Amino acid sequence: MKRVLWLLLPVVLLFSACGTTAPVEKEQRIQIYSPDGSLVQMIDEKEKVDELMSILLEAEKLEQAPPEEEPLGTLVVEQQETLKLGQDPDSRQWEEILRFQMGEGGGVLEILPGEEGESMLTWPVALSPKEEERLAALWEAETPG
Repeated sequence: MKRVLWLLLPVVLLFSACGTTAPVEKEQRIQIYSPDGSLVQMIDEKEKVDELMSILLEAEKLEQAPPEEEPLGTLVVEQQETLKLGQDPDSRQWEEILRFQMGEGGGVLEILPGEEGESMLTWPVALSPKEEERLAALWEAETPG
C-alpha cells in the first residue's frame, strides 16, 4: 500500500500544480500614426481597443477600392506574442496583426502578418458617418511624449 501512495504522490502534486497557474492573456494596443508617419497616440485600454477593433472588423467590405486619396492616417493594431513554455510573461514582444489606412468615408484594412511581413488579406472598407467621425477623432489627440 505504501508503494502505491508513493507512486500516486508525484501524480497528485503534478496535477495540483497545473491547476494553480492562471492563463496569461495576450494584450493588444493600437497605435495611431499621422500621414507623415509620426505617432499621434497609443491606446492600450482594453475597452477602447475592443471598441475600435469592432468598428474595424465590422466595417462594410467593398468589392473595389475607393479612388486614391491622401490618407488621414494609419491605425496599427499590435498584440503580444504567444507565451512560450518557460518564458517570462513580461518579456513577450509585440507583433503587428492589423493595419488600417483611413481615408474619406473608409479605408483599406490589412490583416498581417503574411510571408515576410506582407499582408495576408487586404480589402477596402466603408465606414458609416458615425464610425468615420469616431475614428477621425483619434487623429485630433495630442502627440504623446
